[in-house]
Amino acid sequence: GVYAVAEVNIRYLRPAQLGDDLLVVSTVEQVRAASVTIHQRVMRGPETLADACVTAAFLDPHNRPRRQPRAWVEQFKQISEK
Repeated sequence: GVYAVAEVNIRYLRPAQLGDDLLVVSTVEQVRAASVTIHQRVMRGPETLADACVTAAFLDPHNRPRRQPRAWVEQFKQISEK
C-alpha cells in the first residue's frame, strides 16, 4: 500500500525568501483505520509562515482505500501522544 494526499487545507501567512532557514513542524492529529491527519507549520524562527492540515489516505495497489497496517497505526498513535 501507499499513502496519497486526500485533502489539504493551507493558510499562507507570510512569504519566505530565498535563503531563509525554514523548519517544518509536523504533528499527528488523528489516526483512522485508512487515513492519517497531520498538522504542519512552516516556521522561520518563532514566526509561522504557513499552517496546513493534511489528510493522507492509505491505498491498495488498485488505488482504493484500505486499512493501514496495525503496526503503522500504533506508530502514528505513539507519535501523536508525545
